[in-house]
Amino acid sequence: MATNEKIWGQRKVAFISADTYRIAAVEQLKTFAAIASIPVRVVYSPDEMPEALGNLRDRDYVLIDTAGRSPNHMDHLLELRQFMQKAAPDEIHLVLSVTTKPRDLLDIIGKFNTVGVDRFTFTKLDESSTPGTIVNIAAETSKPVAFVTFGQRVPGDIAAANAGHLAEMIMFGGRP
Repeated sequence: MATNEKIWGQRKVAFISADTYRIAAVEQLKTFAAIASIPVRVVYSPDEMPEALGNLRDRDYVLIDTAGRSPNHMDHLLELRQFMQKAAPDEIHLVLSVTTKPRDLLDIIGKFNTVGVDRFTFTKLDESSTPGTIVNIAAETSKPVAFVTFGQRVPGDIAAANAGHLAEMIMFGGRP
């Protein structure tokens, strides 16, 4: 997302990584950020978030990467909520795979509501034969879809969600 000029234009973007659980997650993000010339800060606790944000105040957008969390581990969700409370972001996006069963998606969304989700990003449209799930979930939750992904190419396989393109994809197949 951070490198996609269609999404951000010429705005200055930065990363904060709070994903210190996965082995090499921070190093992977730092490597990508270096290639893309995007600054990155790492936070290990919610209390470090204000300082990291302060160091990036010259940026137009700061994207916060958090560890993927199971919706079935409430202690992890509460920790994630603490990170977000300290960050006080303008928006919180929940990333969901469109290949997940609709009932499971609704369950996941319900559990992540403790964090305060504003928008969705749906991934793996290239792996799904039922992209209409996106519309159903957005309608049922009354939350907008911000982005969709449809492949592994960075930054080429991500797009801002567009109602016309999604409708065309649902009706005729293909990608947005």
